[in-house]
Amino acid sequence: MNSSNTEFAIQSFVKLVSDQVILAVTAGTIVGILIMLYTPLHEFLKLAPLSWEQMLLAIGIACVAVLWYEVVKFFNQVLRKKI
Repeated sequence: MNSSNTEFAIQSFVKLVSDQVILAVTAGTIVGILIMLYTPLHEFLKLAPLSWEQMLLAIGIACVAVLWYEVVKFFNQVLRKKI
């Protein structure tokens, strides 16, 4: 949920946490996905619920996707200070 090419994710997170609209949209999205996957609605939509291993894998991949760019931003910031 990083919205900046220069700020670190935690800085963006702190700013976004106070935004009630973002919180409502994020919560609604998560609840909607959970309803679609873990209620009888998943049969109608022809979806398969995720196992705990698949859920943890998806969360891990999401974390790696954010964190690798955090490393890039960190090194860009260090290089800018050296110049």
